[in-house]
Amino acid sequence: MTNSDKVPDYLNRRNFLKLLSLSAGATFLSACQKALSLTSPTPDPTITSNIKKPNIVLIISDDQTYESLGRMPYMDTQTNNWYKFTQAFTNVSLCCPSRAAMLTGQFSHHNLVEDNMKADLFNAENNLVTRLNDSGYHTALIGKYLNGWKTLGPLATPPGWDHFAAFVATKFYDYQIFEDGIVTSYGSEQADYSTDVVGQKAVDFIATAQEPFFLQFSPYAAHGPFTPAPRHVDADVGAFIKDESFNEADVSDKPQWIQGLPTRIEASMEMMRLNQYRQLLSLDEWVKEINDLLVQKGILKNTVIIYVSDNSLAFGEHRLIGKTGGYDICNHIPLLIRYPDNRGRPIERLVSNVDIAPTIAELAGIQLPGSDGISLVPLLEKPVNLHRKGLLIHWAGEESVFATPAFWGIIELEWKYMELASGEKELYDRVNDPLELNNVAGKPEYAAIQSQLQADLQALLSE
Repeated sequence: MTNSDKVPDYLNRRNFLKLLSLSAGATFLSACQKALSLTSPTPDPTITSNIKKPNIVLIISDDQTYESLGRMPYMDTQTNNWYKFTQAFTNVSLCCPSRAAMLTGQFSHHNLVEDNMKADLFNAENNLVTRLNDSGYHTALIGKYLNGWKTLGPLATPPGWDHFAAFVATKFYDYQIFEDGIVTSYGSEQADYSTDVVGQKAVDFIATAQEPFFLQFSPYAAHGPFTPAPRHVDADVGAFIKDESFNEADVSDKPQWIQGLPTRIEASMEMMRLNQYRQLLSLDEWVKEINDLLVQKGILKNTVIIYVSDNSLAFGEHRLIGKTGGYDICNHIPLLIRYPDNRGRPIERLVSNVDIAPTIAELAGIQLPGSDGISLVPLLEKPVNLHRKGLLIHWAGEESVFATPAFWGIIELEWKYMELASGEKELYDRVNDPLELNNVAGKPEYAAIQSQLQADLQALLSE
């Protein structure tokens, strides 16, 4: 590696944390995490929601691509009722880190949950849900919690949840749910299809919940193995649409790990993608059921619904199958918000999954521990400038099941820049090359913008 390719010091933050852990033990690391989490910013008195103590329903889909929203019949017809964020991205494109970010408002290198093996580093004692519960919210988790939570000790309801019905093993059939101290097993009958089971539990909670309530509804859809509900197995969900990034022909400008990937079998990718769309039909029906029940109860006018995916998923784009990469196909996520008494509209501002928790905190009128995100409430009230330079994306690269090397990156409106632990760099023109086919990092004519983006990335990491 040449001096110019040397990995910057800030790329070695995880090594620093490892040294802390080794030298002072896990107790010290936990104390560092708690100290980070207990720092609460002063709320901006100029930003207030026009609804007081609303009910909040957070619906988190699993591995859902941004474009798949158009394959959900109900959601696709709700453009007048929902704010659709067209430029929403996840800090880490993986389930556990993304869900931890939504419950803390913190980047993964701050909350320390950087992959699916680190649920033990999540501060269960002090987060968005515990703060909501302390402020009087009736809280419920139904569906998927944090990957690996069940391995942390005897099964127990985490702090802050009044009702907790979480998958012990996340599957579509033959799974268990731990519900308020009781483990129930489900089989392989049609009625056991897990999206329908947890969907009904979500509706049942809303039917009897005391207000104000917070519901996190987290079905397994649309995660692999891409198993639709029986009623949707043969559903017509449209065609498999490919673009030039699918089996990208020339990857000579990409990092070595991409260059080493084979091209993918188109028929296999098509089958998985179409079955993922079919999976979403069940979730789409339950979103409608939730909305209809809120109408029937007369509380829709005082309920905010947030629909988001934890991350996206590649099906052959850039020859990738999976997630954790820094490309849009991995981290561009659906994000929609239904906000009472307001007509929906597209919002093209850059937003992140770390903005979910501060948005909910703003709506609920609570302070949030040490957030890296910003509240989106002002955007729901009126078009405003969020005053952010860019979004941080990251992968620590410590979970060996994923081939993606560690990287840090920044997304700005016109550019995306990434620095890999290998010393390789990627720079994409988001305006003229939205499919990220042409890596212009290292080209003399882009030296100034690359230098500026590197400085912007370092500034984000120093905050």
